[in-house]
Amino acid sequence: MLLIALDQISYLRSWGMQTPSAQGNYLAEIDLLPQSVAHMFHAISIHLSGYQTFTGSAAEFLATLWVQVIPSGLLRGLGATLYNGPLMLSEFVVHGGGFFVPAELYFVGGVPALILIATYFGALAAWLDRLAQRSEDTVTVTLVLLVAASSFYTMYYGVQAVNRMLTLPVVLLLARAILHATLRRVQGQRAW
Repeated sequence: MLLIALDQISYLRSWGMQTPSAQGNYLAEIDLLPQSVAHMFHAISIHLSGYQTFTGSAAEFLATLWVQVIPSGLLRGLGATLYNGPLMLSEFVVHGGGFFVPAELYFVGGVPALILIATYFGALAAWLDRLAQRSEDTVTVTLVLLVAASSFYTMYYGVQAVNRMLTLPVVLLLARAILHATLRRVQGQRAW
């Protein structure tokens, strides 16, 4: 119903210049929608069954996401146990991979996780928007625009994918800061 309403709003905002999609065709254009509805159904039924899919709180889950910004190979080398929502869902149901983000958040920790992580993603996206508006660096602006362009489709592949995409500019800025600090130290040592 929401998708049909959004289609009608788009039609009305264009003053009738854009033809509305046929109801069946509009929904058929979103190829991962049936899988996402199934993910939501399974997430709700598993969560309501009492299974605890993540043992920590919503805040601990957020911390886990930040740790997983570090490349997986390095984390495995350090012996860290990685959270993987789509793999965890496959322990309960057979599915085609990925995990619709709202469904995964509900699966992990119910409404508190859904609210906390959605707020975090929204704040991060707002910060990226400001970064793109204020930055004069072409690489940073391009990276933020690529993240924005991929965000809608990444929502079908899981929380990790969305978090890694949204934090990519943060990682770039940190890497640049470390590089600049290292270069200043090297130049300072040469001066001695």
